[in-house]
Amino acid sequence: MLRAPARASQSALHALREGELLDLNRAQAADLLLLPGVGPKLAQRIVDERSRRGRYHGLEELLEVKGIGRTTLQRLRRFVRIEPESPMQPAIDRATAKRLN
Repeated sequence: MLRAPARASQSALHALREGELLDLNRAQAADLLLLPGVGPKLAQRIVDERSRRGRYHGLEELLEVKGIGRTTLQRLRRFVRIEPESPMQPAIDRATAKRLN
């Protein structure tokens, strides 16, 4: 079964158009496709790693994603950020929730 490719969110499109950075902890795979050098497989690995381990706390953690080395990380630094956890956001991530169920 073929699936239509997901579309980037309006917030991601707007952010990049305005020169803002994408938050790696909120971006979906389709949003990450907007970044230079990120194809569908790498975008999905970034999201999968976040789901597996919980939120990213620093950009250096991207080096743990297969396919991201120092060169790719340097290229992505101009486009992504890690937002600090908001007190209004739940302190539990999907990976933790899955373990609790």
